[in-house]
Amino acid sequence: MTPATIASRICVSIARRSLGEFPPAAATAARGAELVEIRLDALSDRSTTMEAVQSLPTAVQAPLLFTNRPQWEGGEAREPEEQRLAPLLAALAADRAWVDIELRTAPDLRRQVIEAARRGSTGGRRLFWTHDPDRADGANKTGKPDKVGQPDKVDRSGNAEKAENLAAQNIFSTSRVIVSWHDFTGTPDAAALRAILREQYESGADMGKMVTMAHSPLDVLRALALLEQAAELNFPLIVFCMGDRGKISRLATCLLGGFMTYAAEDGGSATAPGQLPASKLRQLENLLQ
Repeated sequence: MTPATIASRICVSIARRSLGEFPPAAATAARGAELVEIRLDALSDRSTTMEAVQSLPTAVQAPLLFTNRPQWEGGEAREPEEQRLAPLLAALAADRAWVDIELRTAPDLRRQVIEAARRGSTGGRRLFWTHDPDRADGANKTGKPDKVGQPDKVDRSGNAEKAENLAAQNIFSTSRVIVSWHDFTGTPDAAALRAILREQYESGADMGKMVTMAHSPLDVLRALALLEQAAELNFPLIVFCMGDRGKISRLATCLLGGFMTYAAEDGGSATAPGQLPASKLRQLENLLQ
C-alpha cells in the first residue's frame, strides 16, 4: 500500500511598516507557501492600505491574503471600522485576493465583506462547499437561498467528489473570505468553542479560522477537536493554538483535516506567538511522509 501523501497548505504571514517593503518580502515568502498573508495593520502610514491591495497582487504575482487586524483583536489597526474594512472590500471587488474578517466585527459590516466576495468572484456563487446554516448537517433540501443569499441547492451525493476535485484545483485563484476568531489569553471550554464555530459557519464565510492560546496539552486537544464538528458541517476550518504549548498544533492541524496552517517567514519575525518558520514546518511535514 502506498503511504498517504500529506499536503499541508501553509500561509506565511508578513508584516512591514512601509508599503515598499512588502513586494520583495512577499515574493520571497511565496516560494515556500501556498498563500502569503499581508498584514495591512502593520503599515505605519495608514493611508497606504488601499494602495497596498491595489498594487501588491500585481507586484507579487502570488496568492495573497489581506488582513487588517484591529487592536481589539490583537492587531494594530486603529481607524474607524468602515475605514478599516475599505481596503478589504476593494480587494474583493477586484477579485484580487483573499481577505480575513474578524467574527467580532459588527454583523452588518461583516456581511458586507462576505457578500462582496460573492459579487467579486463568481457572480454570487461560492466556490467552497454549499451549505444551509439552518441545518446542522449542511444539507439544504428546500432549495431556498440561505441567510447570505446563496441560490444553490445542495446535492449531498456529490460532496466526496467535490472535496477530491477541490484538492486538485487552484483554490487560491479567486477571492475568498476567512472569518476569524482569536483568544490571546487562553482556550475556552469545548461548548464555547463549538458555539463560536457554529457562528462562523452561519456567517456565510468561505471558511473559519479559530486560534487560541494554549497553556496545556489539553488546550491543544480541545481546539483541534473542532475539526470533527467542522467535518460534520462540511465547513473548511483553520484551527491551531498559539504559544510554546501550541506549536505542535500548527503541524498537527493539517494532518487532522485542517484547511491550512500559518508560519513565519524564514529569517523574519513571527506575527503571532509560537509561529514556526515556514521551512522548519515543511521539514517536519517531510519527516512524516
